[in-house]
Amino acid sequence: MSNPVVSLCIPTNGIIKWLIPVLESIYAQNVDEKLYEVVVTDNGRNLKFKNAINKYISTKTNFVYKKTSAEGFLNQIESFKITRGLFLKFINHRMVLLPGALQAFIDFALENMENKPVVYFSNGKLLNLRKEITVNNSFDKFVCTLSYWSSWSAGIALWKEDLALLDKIKFNNLFPHTDILFLRRDHEEYIVDNRILLHEIPTNWAFKGSYDLFNAFAVEYISIILNLFRDGNISKKTFLKVKRDNFSYISDRYIVYIFLKKKSSFDFTGYTDSINFFYSIFHVRVSVLRLPLLALQILIRRIKSKRIRKLQIAGE
Repeated sequence: MSNPVVSLCIPTNGIIKWLIPVLESIYAQNVDEKLYEVVVTDNGRNLKFKNAINKYISTKTNFVYKKTSAEGFLNQIESFKITRGLFLKFINHRMVLLPGALQAFIDFALENMENKPVVYFSNGKLLNLRKEITVNNSFDKFVCTLSYWSSWSAGIALWKEDLALLDKIKFNNLFPHTDILFLRRDHEEYIVDNRILLHEIPTNWAFKGSYDLFNAFAVEYISIILNLFRDGNISKKTFLKVKRDNFSYISDRYIVYIFLKKKSSFDFTGYTDSINFFYSIFHVRVSVLRLPLLALQILIRRIKSKRIRKLQIAGE
């Protein structure tokens, strides 16, 4: 069998109610199954999970399942390593593919297989972008365009030939996907694809993650961006922009989980120390005064997102 064009990589911890709809959305795309493969790596402890997906294991020749002991976000790396496709697209196990999404990934791979640009699929999250496709001619501009969304694993994709580079780096346990995104810092073309191609399954945040949220985003992530600046890969202006934009995210999380005490499975141990590492807990607490403005911003984001989706549907 010849190698597929695209590998859809789905690391999971065995949540059946999330993954089954994702798999259904993939195989409902009516795309030739020889053009793609689906790779599921499972690091969960759900004994019923494999039985739940057995129909795909037993009937789909382009379906690959592997049980793994890779912990947390490193499961992503495990899924990449066993692929056969030319182009590898990470798929979050809570995100279903919208009609036409799979073909969009395949078309992208075929159209760009010669130059193999670095690409990030932001799925409509970057509301400030006027174009669906933004091409950056430098790594600095790419990092600046993405801002703190470079921490979001759902947009990650890479070329098969990039896998050889993975053995040369030490991955951040919380952000291995960001390490992958920043692998090639001297390429001539960086693309941000802001089309809405996936939809997240409504999720109870009480079961979404158990890692230390504020240490992850207020310390670990900003340390990665700081190292880019120290190594001369990005400008001071870009570093400060990402850091400033990320402050808004940290403040929002503080309001939701610390001030409003929304139930979640995240670890908030030592959140004050984590925030004070690069920011100021005082300034974050002042952000509570922004609650009315925050509510308005969320409403505006939702309206913009719906408009973008309507325009895309109209153009299909």
